[in-house]
Amino acid sequence: MKRLFAVFACALAFGAPTSALAQFTGDQDLTHGWELRLGGFVAEKKASRNKGGDLWLAIGAERAFYETENLRTTLSIDYYGAQNIYSVPLCFNVRSTNADGLHVGAGVGLSLGHDIDSGMSALAYNLLLGYMTSAGTNPITVDLRYLGTNASHQELNGWSLTVGYRF
Repeated sequence: MKRLFAVFACALAFGAPTSALAQFTGDQDLTHGWELRLGGFVAEKKASRNKGGDLWLAIGAERAFYETENLRTTLSIDYYGAQNIYSVPLCFNVRSTNADGLHVGAGVGLSLGHDIDSGMSALAYNLLLGYMTSAGTNPITVDLRYLGTNASHQELNGWSLTVGYRF
């Protein structure tokens, strides 16, 4: 039942933007609206840190498909892991930014990964608190994210600190 719910939630998350894109009549230039990020990830579980080390690689790309002055809805793909323990979450996200450059957000989607024992797919989620510089047309972001899945005894859950570049 859990797996069915996870598949349904992911289908809804990825299906809604598709219909919204079909109705979109504005700029469809794929060279804009991207954010690329790089940083580190620390797993919550000691068993995961024993297997993959204390600090793992975190890398990601995010593409906005709807933006206002203070709100971005995006699709993202990330990778965080070390050795043969990793997660690749594909998420639908909502991000909000205030005038001071502080931003918060959350996302939900599907994670493809490998925990300590085996490969798996599961519901993925993220929570974000960050800061964005406002200098220039291509801002730099610094984000603290909580990344998690609903599987594997939370062996792939933890905290990520990344620096990103928007263009």
